[in-house]
Amino acid sequence: MQIGLTLRSRPVLRTAQLALGLLWLWIVVWLAAGDGSRFLGYVNAFGFFWGCAAALIAVILLLQRAFLSAAIAIVAAAVVLSHGQWPLAARAPEPAAGMPQLRVVTASLRTLNPDMDSAARLLAGYRPDILIAQEVSDIPAFIGRLSAETRRNWHFARRNNEIVATPWPILAATPDRYFLRAEIGAPGGPITVWTIHAAKSYSNTLAIRLQAAALADDVRSHSTARIVAGDFNATPWNDSYRTFSAFLTDAFAAAGRGPGFTFPTRARRLGFAFPYLRIDHIFVDEHLQPVRSFVGTASEGADHLPVIADLVRTPPQHSGG
Repeated sequence: MQIGLTLRSRPVLRTAQLALGLLWLWIVVWLAAGDGSRFLGYVNAFGFFWGCAAALIAVILLLQRAFLSAAIAIVAAAVVLSHGQWPLAARAPEPAAGMPQLRVVTASLRTLNPDMDSAARLLAGYRPDILIAQEVSDIPAFIGRLSAETRRNWHFARRNNEIVATPWPILAATPDRYFLRAEIGAPGGPITVWTIHAAKSYSNTLAIRLQAAALADDVRSHSTARIVAGDFNATPWNDSYRTFSAFLTDAFAAAGRGPGFTFPTRARRLGFAFPYLRIDHIFVDEHLQPVRSFVGTASEGADHLPVIADLVRTPPQHSGG
């Protein structure tokens, strides 16, 4: 009885209810306006933590025996965390036996990073079939080390310091104003790959919207197996992520575990704190099925952790007749 009296506190209850009210206010604004308002994208980017805060508020309210308020907090946590597809995402089904897998790796290496040698060595260790990289400061050195480490001849397409690289033939490449597109002659049929290094200032969302819209339109115009990957500078609670998750599958959400944070690394956080945002993504279309995805280790100087996804081709759909 004494414990119960100690745990129950009117100031604590009122504070928790006020925090819950503010949280629901954010949810309403987020669902209604997205990143549209000035700087709101930065607030939305921390949606995972707002969902965790809702769960914590629910626990506090349960201890205060405010059961209705606790239920409302649980709903808030479910709404926010399920939108990010973690931890409520369904697991990817197991592929059929004998189906060959291909591995895609995306990594942002930091523009001022001079150590492309260690970056290439580390990424080669993941044995990628398709490597998508942004902010590669020395592309010839990077590709040369990659070839030496894997003992494979790597082909690549580039746009500024962004690349799509693969040991398979590159059939065509288009460096657009907003993105890089490359068609790869992969076993089983061509795969079209896009890489993006997205604009990141939410003080003016126009540049982000234009880039996301241009990329989405180009992806929709193709019908081969499609992969869209790179540094989106957007978490699952930001508009540009939702633009692509509306018609593509996020490989990590489908086949990964945990929050999947990719930013920042020690190169940007001065050795303290930890990665706390998931802003690097690999999206695939219905022709490719994610079977496993995980976040790797960053090379020295890189400010993002790489994302790795194992994919299999989905069986062709035959119509009856």
